[in-house]
This record gives sequence, structure tokens and C-alpha cells, in this order.
Amino acid sequence: MKKNQCTIFMYFILIGIIGFPIDLVYTQSTETPGNVSIKSNPVGTLVYFNGSRDLVCQAPCQITHGLHGLYRIEAVKSGYESWKSVAFFNLGETRALAINLVPKKRIKAGMRSLLVPGWGQLYSERPLKAAIWGSLFMGSLGAAVVSDVQYDSKNNAYQELQEQLKNSSLSDADRLALANQIHDKENEMDDIDAFRKGAQWTCIAVWALNLADALINYPNFYTHLTKQEKSFFSATSVNGITRISFSTTF
Repeated sequence: MKKNQCTIFMYFILIGIIGFPIDLVYTQSTETPGNVSIKSNPVGTLVYFNGSRDLVCQAPCQITHGLHGLYRIEAVKSGYESWKSVAFFNLGETRALAINLVPKKRIKAGMRSLLVPGWGQLYSERPLKAAIWGSLFMGSLGAAVVSDVQYDSKNNAYQELQEQLKNSSLSDADRLALANQIHDKENEMDDIDAFRKGAQWTCIAVWALNLADALINYPNFYTHLTKQEKSFFSATSVNGITRISFSTTF
């Protein structure tokens, strides 16, 4: 009797061990592939899917993937505002996704550089110029602020010496020494004031030139584009194998 009970117990243990991977494989094999069709205006937009799987394709394209769950979608193309959205996909769902991008505008670049030098250049996809204008402005602004603090400190010391000079109990030697110190402070204040004003004017000039650059030298993103698509990528997945294809027209 005990032997039969032990045999039955071992049988259930064996079923439990073997049954788990069988159930897991069965669950994976029932996944139904979906079909997401993506079109964009303009064509050639890069579309990123971030979720349980990370995918990218260049519209127009199709993703024959079993997308399932919540995905963050971002579409980007040079010369256009980025497009972002969130979508939930059911397993095996067929869906068409149409993306319309808004062209970047010169006035938006100007408004950004008006607020923060270099921001408009970054918006118009000129990172090097953005770094140059931003560094020049921050450097001149920092010099103006530091020199202003130094000028106030020298001015306070100058005022204190002037008050001491008004003391009638001072000897002639002390008055002469104070007068020399006051003269030295005046020279120091003049030097710092000249540097401070130079830094302030430099800061204003950098801000104005940065604004002019953002408006006048705004790049033309659209001269190389035509109404017909030049090339596109597509990403497909079958049985867990992802294939990326590329086509172009000449």
C-alpha cells in the first residue's frame, strides 16, 4: 500500500515538472501576429515604438508583429516638430496609423533665441551654433554679474573710507593716508566699472546677434524634399525573427 502511494506521489511530481514547460510552449505558440500599417506626412518619418518590444521603422511601413500592451510612439523627421503618442495594442489587432508632422518655423526659432540664446539654434537643429551662442552668452553674463558684485564691494569700502575722513580728530598724517587709500579705491572702482560695462555690452551684443542668427540663418529643410518618397525602411517579424528591408527610388 505504501509503495502504491509513493508511486502515485512520484507520478504527480513528474506531471508537475513536465507539464510546466509544455504549458509555457503552448501559451507562446498561440500568439497571433498583428499588422500595424503606418503612413506619415511627410514620407520618410522615423517612427519609434517603445513598449514590451522596441521597434523602429521609416514610414510608410508595416509592422507584422504581435504588438501587445501599452506602447509609447514617437515620430521624428528633420525640419519637423516631433510627434508623440501613447497607444494600447490588443494581441492580433490590425490597425492603421496616420501621422501628420508640423513643419518647424523660423518665428519659433526666433522666439526661443529671444528667451534663451542658443535655444533657437538647437530648435533648428544646429547644435554647434547653439553651444557657441549659449556659451558666449553665459560667459559674458557671468562676467557681468561677478564684476557688478566686485564693484559694489569696492564702492562700500570707498564709502567707509570717506566716512572715516570726516572724523575731525584725525591727525594730518592719518588724513593723508586715508586720502591715498581713497584714491587707490577710486582707481580700482574705475577699472572694475569699465570691465563691468564691457561685459554688460558684450552680453547684450551676443543676445542680439544670436537672435539675428536664429532668424536670418534659419536653415531651409525642405529644398531636398520631393512629393514622392525617396526611401523607406520596414520592419517585420515572423516567428520571433525580425527582418528589416530598405527600398529607394532614384
